[in-house]
Amino acid sequence: MSSLSTKAFVFNLPYSSDFILKFAGALSSTPWTMLLHSGDSNHPDCQYDILVSHPKITLVTDLLPINQAKSVINHDGQSESDLAQNKGQNIQSITTITEYEYGSESQSFLKEGKVLSTIKKQDSPFDVLDETVKQLNWQAITTEDLPFQGGALGLFGYDLARTEESIPNIAEKIDELPAMAVGLYDVVWIHDKLNKTLKCLIQSHSHEHANKRFEQLTEVAKTLVLKQHSVYFELTKPFIPLISQATFNTQFSKIQELLKAGECYQINLTQAFEANYKGTLWKAFLDLLEANQAPFSSYCVLPQGVVLSASPERFLKLSQGVVSTKPIKGTIPRSQDAQLDEQNKQWLQNSEKNRAENVMIVDLLRNDIGKIAKPGSVTVPKLFEIESFPAVHHLVSTVSAHLPESVSAAQLLKACFPGGSITGAPKVSAMQIIESLETTQRSIYCGTIGYISVCGNLDSNIAIRTLIATPSSKKLNNLAHIHCMANHSSLEDESLYFDSEGTLICFAGGGIVLDSDAGEEYDEVFAKLSKILSLW
Repeated sequence: MSSLSTKAFVFNLPYSSDFILKFAGALSSTPWTMLLHSGDSNHPDCQYDILVSHPKITLVTDLLPINQAKSVINHDGQSESDLAQNKGQNIQSITTITEYEYGSESQSFLKEGKVLSTIKKQDSPFDVLDETVKQLNWQAITTEDLPFQGGALGLFGYDLARTEESIPNIAEKIDELPAMAVGLYDVVWIHDKLNKTLKCLIQSHSHEHANKRFEQLTEVAKTLVLKQHSVYFELTKPFIPLISQATFNTQFSKIQELLKAGECYQINLTQAFEANYKGTLWKAFLDLLEANQAPFSSYCVLPQGVVLSASPERFLKLSQGVVSTKPIKGTIPRSQDAQLDEQNKQWLQNSEKNRAENVMIVDLLRNDIGKIAKPGSVTVPKLFEIESFPAVHHLVSTVSAHLPESVSAAQLLKACFPGGSITGAPKVSAMQIIESLETTQRSIYCGTIGYISVCGNLDSNIAIRTLIATPSSKKLNNLAHIHCMANHSSLEDESLYFDSEGTLICFAGGGIVLDSDAGEEYDEVFAKLSKILSLW
């Protein structure tokens, strides 16, 4: 991996509130384009939109059966004795690190980068990520208050937990996404909605080189942003649950038996829905944004598929040594009647059942963070607050702590992954029970999407209200057929959007405790997805 030292250079662009969305739309079918969008509401966490594409390095983790992993290792010229001992039962993680080189800035938007090197590692994916980020000789800038200054940004699937804990491998995998897919990006576009600024940060070895790249990139960006046309999206087969209500009730009853036996205190039980679609996935994401106004939304393009998230929940944030998490536990549907809606909100905030579920997860997260935080620094500054969204009200608490300088963002993520609000308690026992009951693997759902900056910051969501699109055509990069970006007139006859057909999967669930009601829990699943299932 290249060890050339760089530092961050920041360039201001004329402010435009929709530039990031338009630019992201133009890149919306290019693999490794990733957008973190903070919604358009008055939510307190609505501030930054972050767009990246064309990573210098990618890290892709696949979870393979042991025998298949041995075959991969042998093919790669390594011995079976090098096989790391993941804690997961009968599976082994293989993380592929690929370094890329791109041509001129205009040409780099036309095609995939040239592969410079590929390395496979069998260590913990979190450790591989930590090591790779630390090897980057990229420097942060202290004069700018920018949350992401280059570094790692990507997806961490729920099933990545199999590499760290002893979880049986039973449920069926229903998509093609890797367990982890992270890019290391040296160019970042940042929209600050509160301060109304638009900036481009470039990691470079000199100001002259950074300025040249900025001029080339903005020329291409402006050309792409100007080229917009109408897009469409529709479901050709509506969402249907992959399990029946009778199966859900059976799973619920088994959890009740385990709760009564003292095997667990709370289990987050989820189910999957599947539909067929036709059209432009970027249009689907714009529809999600408008309908949900979620502060931790994201659109991530991978060679294997596209992830569209309208998450309302923050997992972990790390800034200047302070870590915080905001678990959601407690939900009630919104009402169109203002008086009834207010009554629902008050009921949720005072519900003993929902408070008990919430504080149970707060205690779990206090324990997770406390394992690596400075002793005595873990606090709960906010307990049982109501956050309102278009479809539901949520009961939200905040856990905060101070992290020692010796603990990295990747180590923090490893210690707390996956989020306790989507597992149950005790966490490992809950995950083992989930695996024995749920029929499909969760994939990115209930995992996390976020970044680790070279300045030490981390921010991430809990990937709920999240869809996985798998186009039947595997070629996602439609920009490859644009003959020459340098000749801007060639863009006039070309579409920047990729229309496809394929499958769309989403999930929802909720926490089950001893006094839960099966019918109410089943209805809550549909309430959480009300702004998704009926959107198209």
